[in-house]
Amino acid sequence: MPKLVFNISGDIDDAYINKSMFILGELIVNEIKKQVRIMKLQVTGDYLQGWFANWDGKKLDIDNRMPYAPYLEYGTFTFGGSYTVNDFPGIMFPKKKDLPRAQAAVFPKGMQPFAPVRRVLYNETKMKRLIRIAFKGV
Repeated sequence: MPKLVFNISGDIDDAYINKSMFILGELIVNEIKKQVRIMKLQVTGDYLQGWFANWDGKKLDIDNRMPYAPYLEYGTFTFGGSYTVNDFPGIMFPKKKDLPRAQAAVFPKGMQPFAPVRRVLYNETKMKRLIRIAFKGV
């Protein structure tokens, strides 16, 4: 999974940083969950509920407890391999299971990268807004 790491140094109050980073983690998780809902990736709800943020005082980890989370992020086989870490479908293709068999056959083998995490983390405007909210709200 893509990792989000913030290195914070300088003369800043630890309580302020801790609270702000906790809030930022929750905001990012909520944005990822929005992406999951938009792409209709929740079937049982385990993937949606598996997202969590953990701030240990030095590093903010955003992760998912489900073992298949990397496959939804990066895709599989030739379909996933046709994209790089920094490159994912801007417009989502329909899920192959929802297409007629003849249409699904033209897609590469495997599953496309849905990239819910990267759609949040690589969106500079969205991240600036979340950081502003997290550090202003303390």
